[in-house]
Amino acid sequence: MKKYLPIVSVILIVPSVSLASWWNPLDWFGSSSNYNQPSVQQIVVPEGQATTSQQQSSTTEPLPPTVSANDATDTPPTQKASSSANDESKLKAQVSSLTAQNSLLQSRLATTQNQLVSVQNSYAMCQTSLTTAQNTIANTQNQVQQSAAVSPTSTINPPSAVISLGSYTPHTDTFSATNGQYLSLPILTFDIQPSSDQSVSSVTANITSSGQGNINTANLYSAGYGYTNPIATAVVSNGVVIFSNIRNIPSLSIHSSPYNTFMIKVDVSGLKDVGSSESVSASVSNVRLIDSKGQNVDVTGTAQGNVMTVTNDSISGAYPFNLTKQEISTPGTYAVSSGASSYNVTVYPDGQCSQSRGPCTEVGGGWSCSRDGCGG
Repeated sequence: MKKYLPIVSVILIVPSVSLASWWNPLDWFGSSSNYNQPSVQQIVVPEGQATTSQQQSSTTEPLPPTVSANDATDTPPTQKASSSANDESKLKAQVSSLTAQNSLLQSRLATTQNQLVSVQNSYAMCQTSLTTAQNTIANTQNQVQQSAAVSPTSTINPPSAVISLGSYTPHTDTFSATNGQYLSLPILTFDIQPSSDQSVSSVTANITSSGQGNINTANLYSAGYGYTNPIATAVVSNGVVIFSNIRNIPSLSIHSSPYNTFMIKVDVSGLKDVGSSESVSASVSNVRLIDSKGQNVDVTGTAQGNVMTVTNDSISGAYPFNLTKQEISTPGTYAVSSGASSYNVTVYPDGQCSQSRGPCTEVGGGWSCSRDGCGG
């Protein structure tokens, strides 16, 4: 029996060695590099997460060591449980991430829905306002059409102007004639106030006169030229003078301007006798104005001047009058003659003659005044 014990021991030991993991007689003669060569392991990823899982595996975790087919059957249960736990943890993390993204998207969707409701409300309000505006426009158009049917005339005011008496119109006064005439006697100033830029085409004035003289010529002046040179000259005919040849002057201004003011002067002549006179006045109510479009302007208003008197109370030169010394020393009016002219000479209590108040002096036994003349 004892001699069989060694044989039994060998029989029992050899199978155990042949089954041991470290027992691999093939490795005794092969290359050591083949033993460490890694093998490709396929990882199964849940459907829908293939791309993400592969990226995570390639970037964050190294590939596990290759396990041979012989070793696969011998993987310990603890290692398998750890791998399963890791996969489950990754899936839970992905689920949590998707849940958070879902909540964020739901929040944004709710915000967008609120904004959509606000826009819809604003759109409804705009439609209401648009309807109201359309109704208002329609009512306005109806009113305009009704107004046009009732009154077809334009509502635009036509150009106009107003005539008024100038502030420098001469007051009533008496002037002395020289050689029986008085040239350029100012009798009227008037203003024209336009509603737009306008030009003067013509001025018609009425001349009223009475006496022993004549009014033959009138002149129109502008304050813009200082009343020095006439801008138009015309003949007085039957008490009317029309200034139609007006020289070029600046357009009338809607503001106060010197060119808006005009003056009329007349020439008085024909006073032959001492003491003869001529009274004259003028008025303007007819002025033709043209606007910038060449259309006539509606002119209203009038300007009435004062009465001016020109007297001929002397004869130039020295004339001996056939007045006696008694007449010269006695105040009064005496009829005298000189050549073909007859006139009256007034002797005043202070010894002066006529309205010029010239003194009478004794010349060679007679009496004479340098202007009025008196003597015997």
